[in-house]
Amino acid sequence: QLRPEREHRDRDRRGITAVVHELRTRLPDTKLLLLDVFPRGEQFNDQRGRILQVNQTVRKLNDAQHVHYLAIGHRFLSEDGSISPEIMPDFLHLSEAGYEAWAEAIELKLVELLGEPW
Repeated sequence: QLRPEREHRDRDRRGITAVVHELRTRLPDTKLLLLDVFPRGEQFNDQRGRILQVNQTVRKLNDAQHVHYLAIGHRFLSEDGSISPEIMPDFLHLSEAGYEAWAEAIELKLVELLGEPW
């Protein structure tokens, strides 16, 4: 019997992997931009540790041809590793400033993948 946190982590990894494989099967010529699971919680906690483990698996799905992994979760963290309420007011959901940081973090990669600014 798996412990609940390990069970959730394994389920998350399997789920993300299955979605990527299904998209690759149905849309073989499509480029996927796969982002890391964002951190949550004001300070480092067990959940963030589990997220890091999930992200290790997600990163391995990158083939740099059709699946492109981009780690941007660190952009939501302050220097001390905390999450500012200005970025995530409830330390889970992004604020407008958080969404702006997200957009800035992926913009260059999207231009690279799409071939031109939109």
